Amino acid sequence: MRYRQQSLIDPQEIGYRRFCRDHKLLNQKIGTPAATDPTVVLAAEVELAVRYCLATHFGSLSPHRVLSYERRNALGYQRCYRELDAVVGDRCHPQFFVEIKSVTQRGRGIKAGLPQLQRSLAIAQERWRSLRGILIEVAWMAELSEQESTPLLATDLFEDLASCQKDESDERITPIYWSGQQLAAGLAELGMPLNPDILGWANATCFSQNLAG
Repeated sequence: MRYRQQSLIDPQEIGYRRFCRDHKLLNQKIGTPAATDPTVVLAAEVELAVRYCLATHFGSLSPHRVLSYERRNALGYQRCYRELDAVVGDRCHPQFFVEIKSVTQRGRGIKAGLPQLQRSLAIAQERWRSLRGILIEVAWMAELSEQESTPLLATDLFEDLASCQKDESDERITPIYWSGQQLAAGLAELGMPLNPDILGWANATCFSQNLAG
């Protein structure tokens, strides 16, 4: 058995915080973007906005969104963690792991997020066999198709999420594509508009090359 003792824990759990502190020191040696980097701020804002949509549709999200597990290596088993963007269901019976990606070109989020979510599911499904994944890509693009430029109603956002519950295929991961403009319109209808400054950043030319997520 390569993995064992899978569980979901709160991001504030002391062992996980210690793990984050240790890895933060490591990351600082190779360099990380500043906390005020607009790309990082936008990605964080999008995560919060999508979590709001998820919680509104599914009723609630689990606060335990860190996958804790032991991985076997040459020396035995080592405690490891994987932080998830959202978990639908409770910690004992999770229904969906959710990965959220903000990008400037459609498809980049799926390409980056799919292997991450597949890895998390592969580890967790040894305990929770029916667990599935949702991969949500929010693309902030200068040029939109006619469909992508059409504002989404909040009900449209929820219909996309409901399709994950109805999916009876063998696919373990359901991808959802929203343009940033569509997400912003849906959130405004729900009474949770995105920060105007962040929307300004998203539309600025500095995002034409790269976006965090």
